[in-house]
Parts: sequence; C-alpha cells; structure tokens
Amino acid sequence: MSKIAIFSINSRIGEHTISSQATLTDSAIMLSADATLLAADAGTLSTRTDADEGTISLSTGHGITTADQVDLYWTGGARYNVTVGTVSGNSVPFSGGTGDDLPAEDAEISVAKRTAITFTDSGDSISAFMAQCDQACRFAFMDASGEVSGAAFSVAAGQGVPWYSGIGYANPVAGATLVKIEASTSAAANATFTVDILGDASSED
Repeated sequence: MSKIAIFSINSRIGEHTISSQATLTDSAIMLSADATLLAADAGTLSTRTDADEGTISLSTGHGITTADQVDLYWTGGARYNVTVGTVSGNSVPFSGGTGDDLPAEDAEISVAKRTAITFTDSGDSISAFMAQCDQACRFAFMDASGEVSGAAFSVAAGQGVPWYSGIGYANPVAGATLVKIEASTSAAANATFTVDILGDASSED
C-alpha cells in the first residue's frame, strides 16, 4: 500500500498571503521517530589549547562521559561532533569536530550530547522528509564516515525543515548511504525532536 506525505505552506509578508500544497506518494515510511535530546550542560572553557581543543569545567551532576560525541554551543558560535576525552569529575577535555573556532578562555560554553536515530537508507530513495524540534537544535544526516555534506540543519524552537521532490532545490542526501540522524539541543531543558521520511522501499531490496 502506498504512503502519502502532504506539505502545506502558508506565508504572510506584510498584507500579502501565499499558500501552497504538495502531495507526495511513495511506497513506504522509511522513518518516523520522536527522540528526546538531552539538555545541554552549561560550563566554562577553563582551558583553550587551540582552536578546536580544550577543557570545559561543568557543574556537579553533569551527564558527560568519556568518549561521548558532543556539540558545543556558545554565544556567537558552535562546534559539532566533538570527541570528549577522559572525564575527571567536572573537568571535561575535548578535541576535534567541525564548526567555529573556540571562543576565548573562560568563556561560557555548553556541552550537548548528540542523540542518534539509527536507520539504513539510500539518500536517492528518499522522496520527502520533515524534521522539527520544540527547542533550538541542530541535526545532521550521517553516513558511515560522518555528517553528509550539505545535510546538517540548525533550527530555532518550533521551526521545521521540509524537503520533498519538486520543492525547487536538490535532495540534500542524494548519493549518500545513510545510517542515522544525529541531533542535539543548545537548550537548558530536554527537547523533543521529530522526523518523518517517505521513500521507495523497493530500492532497499
């Protein structure tokens, strides 16, 4: 039985309103998930070794552990897919990742665990997807080597990211062999991340 995705878009700029609707039909719901993104732990960049390495001091009770993959958020910047070193109490060393250069030493910085939603799919088989989060968040489609280039999105609370065949720009995951989506929130409270993907199941045979 075929599955349907319906996208309704309404905009109002000044006194001018535009409405549009697109209906997509394909063979399967490739993914439909709600995931909890853990609240970011606020801390201080106690040591800045260089642009992508340092140590963050967190408060007692933080949830960051050795070898975690995390995202770092601060006023005016962020780094993603950062690797945590050996955690000692409230001292959290880290290195690597992509994004902005670290801020100055002693800057306020938050550490957010990345939540993974695993699935296996060919990016070429996807005909539509929609993702949304109730807090500010960033999510990325991942293949076996890491984030798919051009397929990472940062959104404000309540905003969504739609894509469907015919929307007017290329499929951001075309050519990729997808293994998961990873997401994190910069918020001080847990967030709910929702994602749905429509696609062609026959291409996975």
